[in-house]
Amino acid sequence: MYTENNICGCKNNDECYENDTEQVMTELIIKAKEELIKEKIKKKLELIEGEKLDQLVDLLVEAKLDMHKNMMTMTKNKENIKEKIKAIWHKD
Repeated sequence: MYTENNICGCKNNDECYENDTEQVMTELIIKAKEELIKEKIKKKLELIEGEKLDQLVDLLVEAKLDMHKNMMTMTKNKENIKEKIKAIWHKD
């Protein structure tokens, strides 16, 4: 039967193998291998392409900060234009 703390993680009560220790252990091993492979890939990428990836991250962060600054400036300019338009229409 499925519970929120179910080890197997299945959501179908008919297919639950919570009490099947061998199946649970097999699933845990498969998940652990997948996580280990991801970690090893990250380490290898860092070793081989770390400098380029650092440059890419720097570029992306700088671009995002510039975009934010430009958005703030554009918002400020829009407000200034709105105020000028109001001033024109409120002249007597």
